[in-house]
Amino acid sequence: MQRHTARRRYNRDILIASAVYGASLILGSFWFRDHPGNAGVLAYAAALVPGLSIVAIFGVIGRYLVEEGDEYLRMLRIRQALIASAAALGLSTVWGSSKTTASPRTSPSSGSQSSGSRASRPARWSIA
Repeated sequence: MQRHTARRRYNRDILIASAVYGASLILGSFWFRDHPGNAGVLAYAAALVPGLSIVAIFGVIGRYLVEEGDEYLRMLRIRQALIASAAALGLSTVWGSSKTTASPRTSPSSGSQSSGSRASRPARWSIA
């Protein structure tokens, strides 16, 4: 009975945290698209809500692992979390480093002016 209670609580809380995450992303993007001048406390709060819901998801996973009575199921869940975390961290690291190393580098303008407009060199891709 304990295992069912832990799993039911886990499913409910993950669903709530995921719904908050999705709703905050969708509503925030629509709100700030329609009201581009908004900044300040509302913008910071809207930026924090998705991140806090992800933190809540990790908290729910941790609580489930503590409450799970079956050692085999606990080991399976830990293995799943480890593999998923490794995949997400690996993909985000590769993506981030590719964005860093393959971003266009703009050169300063040559300084020559013709008819009021500044001529600039074309952007180059940097490897380093």
